[in-house]
Amino acid sequence: MSCRRMSLTIFIIKRKMKKVNRILLIASGIFIGGCNNTPTVEESMAKMRAMYPQKDIISEPKVVTRDTIKSLESDSAPMDSVTYWKMVRDSCPELFLKVPLSPYEAYDKCRSGYFVGGGCEGCIDNYFKLYAKVLRRKSGKAMKPIRNNTIEALRLLNFISHELSGGGTFYGHMMERSEGEMEHSLYKYEHGEMDFSTIDFDKERSALFRKWKKNIHKSITRDGSMNFTELSDADLEKQLLDSLSRMKSLVKIPFTLTYLDELGHRFYSDLKF
Repeated sequence: MSCRRMSLTIFIIKRKMKKVNRILLIASGIFIGGCNNTPTVEESMAKMRAMYPQKDIISEPKVVTRDTIKSLESDSAPMDSVTYWKMVRDSCPELFLKVPLSPYEAYDKCRSGYFVGGGCEGCIDNYFKLYAKVLRRKSGKAMKPIRNNTIEALRLLNFISHELSGGGTFYGHMMERSEGEMEHSLYKYEHGEMDFSTIDFDKERSALFRKWKKNIHKSITRDGSMNFTELSDADLEKQLLDSLSRMKSLVKIPFTLTYLDELGHRFYSDLKF
């Protein structure tokens, strides 16, 4: 009798073990399937190349070494503290060259896993913001109002395009990274590497904003309307034209004008900017 009970107990245990194994197998399949949907470093870098097609200098994803700040990584150093800037200087020497690299070149040369991360989109955004922060410290006080006006004008341009295209993560990444690129251009401007002597500023400024105003109207009213908002076409057009007017008021020098015009051609060409 005891043998029968023992056999029955063993049988029940085996049945339960089979069920547990089956559940574990299903769970592992779901987990693996989820992991397969996670973007790889290669995929992230491919997206970056697509966003910045003119920059061929970005190499294949690299194996990042993190030993340079290993002792500090576990401590969250406050921004702008002595410890934080020591981390930046020790880990990202490419940001402290006498002649600054472009943000694309600097990112490609960075070997700090702490600041580059795994190549995710957010990691790239953060590095470009760090780049802008470092380069801004080399800038003179005279550049501050130019920087502020250019960044605010860029935000308005980004907003207009965002509203007309139905949104998307591109615009968030674009705004994060463009500050780094703008800071590099501003550095070259401050050091006399840009020549605007041939520009008729008032004429070109009026022509550019007249073109953008026309294209906003066409984008909203043409067949297959670009209005993805809950506003009526008339209200959306008024909102975007108000943003365009504020943007124009911020464009006070050739640097800001040419920078916005260049970005319009490079990143907002789908709206015929």
